[in-house]
Amino acid sequence: FFFQAEDGIRDVERSRGLGDVYKRQVYKKLLGLEPTLEELLDYSPSLGKSLEFIMNYTEPDLQDILQCSFAVDIETYGNNTLVELKPNGANIPVTQENKKEYVKLYIDWMFNKSVGPLFESFMKGFYKLYSGEFMTNCDPEELELRICGSPTFDFQLLEKVTKYDGGDSKDSPTVLNFWSVIHELDIEQKKRFLFFATGS
Repeated sequence: FFFQAEDGIRDVERSRGLGDVYKRQVYKKLLGLEPTLEELLDYSPSLGKSLEFIMNYTEPDLQDILQCSFAVDIETYGNNTLVELKPNGANIPVTQENKKEYVKLYIDWMFNKSVGPLFESFMKGFYKLYSGEFMTNCDPEELELRICGSPTFDFQLLEKVTKYDGGDSKDSPTVLNFWSVIHELDIEQKKRFLFFATGS
């Protein structure tokens, strides 16, 4: 898996933002930042809304309404497994007094513990390619920009700075026709063109 992670990272680097490969949560995890309920809402809206309901519910009958404990039932390949969010969690009901801890542990399990061994291998591959100065003083958006490049392309600028050889110039009919076609493409077609032309 370590080498697959390294290859996957290189694929992302070459893609220069072609597609939504990594979610913000992965970049935050690479930077060692804690996940939040807002990110869980982005990742899994139904689960996020359920946890948001728990956080916003203020009536004293929360335990009676929820009827849940510090354990989650996870289905994997058709098999259900009870995962305790803390020691003896299956025997600890969620109440008004401990709901913040429950939500925090659930989010931690979703983004960290459930993917722990696999993500550790991924991180080893990632840090083999990127470390030191590359990872310092940046937030998740900056890290994504450093890995994938800008998601927007200025083809007017590209036309302006392109150098020609083989007897062509910026005023050659073939070059003028080429840029005319390029400027008519939508953004996805332009991305595919760049990938074709540069191989990255």
